[in-house]
Amino acid sequence: MTRLVLHEAARWVRATGAPLAVLAIVVVTPHLVPNAADRVLRLIPDRALSVAWLGACAAALAWLLTACVRAAIQPASDERAAEQLQGLRDRAQRPGHVLVCVLEARWCSPAGQLMTAVDARTGEVRELWLSETPLPVGAFALVVGRTDVATLVDCIHPRELAGARRAERIAAVRRTAEAAEAARISSRYERNAAAEVVRAAERLLRRT
Repeated sequence: MTRLVLHEAARWVRATGAPLAVLAIVVVTPHLVPNAADRVLRLIPDRALSVAWLGACAAALAWLLTACVRAAIQPASDERAAEQLQGLRDRAQRPGHVLVCVLEARWCSPAGQLMTAVDARTGEVRELWLSETPLPVGAFALVVGRTDVATLVDCIHPRELAGARRAERIAAVRRTAEAAEAARISSRYERNAAAEVVRAAERLLRRT
């Protein structure tokens, strides 16, 4: 569980570190360098400088709030992406369906995209033509069709794929932590039971 807490804390630090630093700089700088502030006041009217400072504070605060909201909803978004990725894996087991990762876009046109892709199950690299469906490099696509010409069934883009990977890593850490906690509780129960057996035996010996 400690690893999960540290991971969550690190995620919030990464998400809010930059806007917090900018907000702190905007708020604290006039107090740290009063001489520079006085020189600026002599060049710029006090009212204009106040408006500019308030605007900078408001912009930094808005950035911070946006980062906080994004960080708060990211786990749910990652879990949805993980469910979508698992759905693609499950559907790839159907006859004629293949899950591929786009390695290279050979060329694109309004008619479609010629790409180099790798089969996620076998590792086979192949060229595919997808009609009217341009995909970015790194996307996972569930396709059905012949070897060189395929029809797109569903896909997940690289950003969502990265979120799915994050959710899967967190789920794996959570399962490991839960298993360790269950083992610890089971071991404690076993020790308590063994200690109770010893105490019962001692009481029996004292009676005899």
